[in-house]
Amino acid sequence: MGLLFEPPPLYFMHVPKTGGLALGRWLRNAYGRGYFDLDLPQIAQLSGRDVQSFRCYHSWHHGRSMLDWLGRADLAVITMLREPVERVVSAFKHHQRMIVEAPTRFKEERLAMLRPIQHSRVDECLEHELITRILSNGQVRLLGIRKDYGAFLPTVAQEVQNGALLRPYDVPLTMDRDDLSLLYANARAWLDEMAVVGLTERYAESLLLIGDLLGIPVPSQPPRANVNPQRTDPAMRYRDQL
Repeated sequence: MGLLFEPPPLYFMHVPKTGGLALGRWLRNAYGRGYFDLDLPQIAQLSGRDVQSFRCYHSWHHGRSMLDWLGRADLAVITMLREPVERVVSAFKHHQRMIVEAPTRFKEERLAMLRPIQHSRVDECLEHELITRILSNGQVRLLGIRKDYGAFLPTVAQEVQNGALLRPYDVPLTMDRDDLSLLYANARAWLDEMAVVGLTERYAESLLLIGDLLGIPVPSQPPRANVNPQRTDPAMRYRDQL
């Protein structure tokens, strides 16, 4: 009798604008029904199955505290990181596109904050709060922040029923979000524990490392998704335009 192989239990820490959407689609194909989009609305709408029963968690911009809340010590953790200036500019341009294409994805206060920069160049907005308060040091913040999911998640089902938009930043913090030294220490410590830390700039090689960890074949062409339509040349670097 042949053995049916299953890739090991996994927690994919998705850092925005690092190629994570395409990576998530690859993982979904590999894990099938064992894959779960670990985000607040999906948790609230889960029925007939316990959230702890899945084998692959694609954490949509939720960090270490969500992993702690799951209580699964068997999960290998992977992530993708990106050159910081490249990631910030990519995220800035993504916000500008979403203002036009999908404004309902933003809460009213965030939309009001974004509208003045809707048609601006990034070099004109370096002091705008989207960059200074939200996007700058974003990888450090996401990997280093600590939040109270245990207190917040019981309220999520009611919020979804009321039609509320739920985002990772709705979850209350358990630390000072501006304590960069502590955020950096937390982020670095977690990265040291991860099974694979890939790089967007070396995407194909990163997929090989992840595929080796999981024992699954790597696609011959690296997956692509959610790419800036104006960014057709893979050699083009945002920071060279600033």
